[in-house]
Amino acid sequence: MINVVIVGGGASGIMCALHLSKLSSNFNITILEKQDRIGKKLLVTGNGKCNLTNKYITKNNYNHPEFIDSLLNKFSFEECQKYFSKLGLLFQTDDVGRSYPYSESAKAFLDLLMYHLEKGKVNIKTNCEVIDVVPACKGYLVKTNDKEYFADVIVFASGGQASINFENKTYQILQKLNHTIIPIYPGLVPLKVKENLKHLHGVRVKAQASLIKDHQVLTIKNGEVQFRSDSLSGIVIFELSSIYNRLPQKNNVFVSLDLMPNYTLEEIYDLLFSKKQSGFSNEEVLIGLFNKMIIWELNNRIKNKSNYLRELTTLIKDFRFTVINSNSLNEAQVTLGGIDINEITTNFESIYHPNMFIIGELLDIDGDTGGYNLHFAWLSGIICANNIYKKF
Repeated sequence: MINVVIVGGGASGIMCALHLSKLSSNFNITILEKQDRIGKKLLVTGNGKCNLTNKYITKNNYNHPEFIDSLLNKFSFEECQKYFSKLGLLFQTDDVGRSYPYSESAKAFLDLLMYHLEKGKVNIKTNCEVIDVVPACKGYLVKTNDKEYFADVIVFASGGQASINFENKTYQILQKLNHTIIPIYPGLVPLKVKENLKHLHGVRVKAQASLIKDHQVLTIKNGEVQFRSDSLSGIVIFELSSIYNRLPQKNNVFVSLDLMPNYTLEEIYDLLFSKKQSGFSNEEVLIGLFNKMIIWELNNRIKNKSNYLRELTTLIKDFRFTVINSNSLNEAQVTLGGIDINEITTNFESIYHPNMFIIGELLDIDGDTGGYNLHFAWLSGIICANNIYKKF
């Protein structure tokens, strides 16, 4: 029997173990998980509905598109759907491509994965923290808080630092094994702003959001923005945050919201002018267009009262906020940075150590929100398992 030790029981580790157990019964597979159960982060993905993948996935949904490109050819959306269907899962896909289990229950989905792990006789050790990994004769000695394990093959799949309340020590272990850590930041996270937004807390608005630095537009996203007392949130802001946190210099950065992206400045001005002509005051012309607290904030920003409607029109197209930081890794949906992808093969094997693999969010790979990060977890787990099977 070939001893395969998988460090971490998240999405990529579960998939690697599950798939390898189906390829051959010649592997003695053990998952070592620090927490009290495996798959904990899966339970909260997609607001508990588990957004598994996305119908419209492309290489451009990731920070390293060229690395991802060939991998998507091996495990596309269609392949992902087919794979889970064989496991007994029924999919449903919404109008923007997000795919969920038919049950819309991450717990029910995890129950299905657990069924297949049990059927494949995968050993699961919980409350088991890996403290060190030492290359040994034709394998690896895995030291934990409980005991030591010998691995012919070791797979690091312990995830990133996002949304966990403890330190992920795998980064330090991999550094000792000669791997480079690309600096780690929060990804898909709210952005803190200078302006006081207490009066807007809880308000949501559809907008076109632009991330701007030193008068240069870095990226533009469309969708819903949610206001918090000290920050901007929502899917479009999450995607801006990943660009923001990679900036080497974070001064003079703004989020600009176009509250009426389908209208030109002149069309908006004509609309407001028409409303004023019909009896609305300057402060009242936005009634019926926006939430009353948005209206209050826009009116409050007017500086030139003599050119009120023109300035109000400009504010509608450029409702601007000064970014001072992002929220922390505890609130992030994904980790930016991680193990340098130049130090692994396209089969996820370390270039420094034979039969040592690194998969999932540990790597410096992150995607947009909408199922792309989980797709990479499944993809890396399956490709890794296929390569282990071929080698042995």
